[in-house]
Amino acid sequence: MNANFADNAVNGVIKDRNAIDLSITSNSTSPVFNNGTGVRLEDVVLAKGDILVNGTFTGTPERPGGIDPAKTAVGSYGGVIGGLNGSSIAGALHLEERKVFHGANDFIPGVIERGIFVLDQCGLTATAGGDCLGTSP
Repeated sequence: MNANFADNAVNGVIKDRNAIDLSITSNSTSPVFNNGTGVRLEDVVLAKGDILVNGTFTGTPERPGGIDPAKTAVGSYGGVIGGLNGSSIAGALHLEERKVFHGANDFIPGVIERGIFVLDQCGLTATAGGDCLGTSP
């Protein structure tokens, strides 16, 4: 997650997602068959959201590579930035039914995703490429 206080904006990405619910399907021929290791899900882009003066923010998660937000929007996210110099961030994510994808055009039927995140600050300036390392959320 990135926060730009000059523009009052946040954005980010959620990577390496897996659905671990063993009840997804027991049909071994299904692309969402779960043998206990989980079903790989596509990344979710946290498109630009606005930071309000009280430190709260909201935005729209999208499918990767999306061009038309009306077609790629998959739910909502929001949260709050707090601590000394914005040292902490907490928020929640909601992905709508028929919007949790495990492939190019393959969604998992009947699945709604909800999650929370709590992160600490890992840098005061943007670094070229890559994720922050060594954080302890």
